[in-house]
Amino acid sequence: MEVFSKTCVAVLAAGASRRFGAPKLLAPFAGSTLLDRAVAAATGSAADCAAVVAGAYHREMTEHLEACCTPCRILRNRQWEAGQAASVHAAVRFARAQGASALLVMVADQPRVTAAHLNALLWEYDQGSAQAYLSATDHGHGNPCIFDESLFDDLLALQGDEGARALFRTRRDVTARHVHFDDPHLFEDVDISADLRRLEEAMARG
Repeated sequence: MEVFSKTCVAVLAAGASRRFGAPKLLAPFAGSTLLDRAVAAATGSAADCAAVVAGAYHREMTEHLEACCTPCRILRNRQWEAGQAASVHAAVRFARAQGASALLVMVADQPRVTAAHLNALLWEYDQGSAQAYLSATDHGHGNPCIFDESLFDDLLALQGDEGARALFRTRRDVTARHVHFDDPHLFEDVDISADLRRLEEAMARG
C-alpha cells in the first residue's frame, strides 16, 4: 500500500493500569502482549512514522520495545497522572516535529484494532476533506481516529482525562466523519485481568 507521507500514528500507552493491578499492556496476551499488538498495527500501517506515548511504565515499556527492536519512537509523558490529554499533547508535539499533516491516535488496550483499520482511516483522510475521521460501528464511535494539522492547537489545549473526545464539544464547527467498520467488538478494551482472558478466548474462537 502506498505510504501516506507526513502522517503520524501515536499509540497512547501511558496509564498506570490501576484496575488491572499490574502493567496490563505488558501482560501475556495471545502469544504476545497488548502493547506488541498495538505497535504492530501502528508500524504495519501506511503512516509515515509511529510513536508510543509511555508514562507510568515508561522504563518497562522502553526495555521491552528495545529488546524487540521495534521501529517505533518512544515518547515519555511525565505528566501521565494528569490524564489522557497529556499523552495527546506529547503525540501532537511529536507529529509537528515530524512535519506531519495529520495525526492518527490509537489506544493500546484495544486488541482488535489492526493495521487494516488504521489504513482505512488514513485512506479516508487522504481522499476526503474533513478535519477528523473517527472509527465507528453500529454500536458507537471512538478510537482510533485521525486529526488534521488544523486541529493540532485545539488538541494541545485539551485538559484532564477525556482526551480528544472533548474537542468536539468545544469546537462544534469541526468537520468530522465516521469511518464504519463491521466488527461489533472493535472497541472492546482491557481494564481488568478478566477482560484479558475473555478477549483472548473470544479472539481465539475467531
